[in-house]
Amino acid sequence: MRAVVWSRRALLELTQAIDYLAGRNLPAAQKIEARIIEATEKLARRPIGRPGKQPDTYEKLVTGAPYLIVYALADTADGGQVQIMRLFHTAQDRD
Repeated sequence: MRAVVWSRRALLELTQAIDYLAGRNLPAAQKIEARIIEATEKLARRPIGRPGKQPDTYEKLVTGAPYLIVYALADTADGGQVQIMRLFHTAQDRD
């Protein structure tokens, strides 16, 4: 299984999204956060997603949540990494 490594930017995007949601509905925020984390754990076991807009990246929709994970794969001596690069709400303009 690959290790999951979050970029600072992706962690900030996750934190901002959850903080925003928590201010409106804490149980919903916790549910969304759990789904995002679950999606990254699934990528660690089986990194399948569509090709990303940027070279050498992939994209995976979070099941049951309006979020898109942008990630890259890196080979390492201990099996590799799933590098979480960005986290977008699907309504966001990504350009």
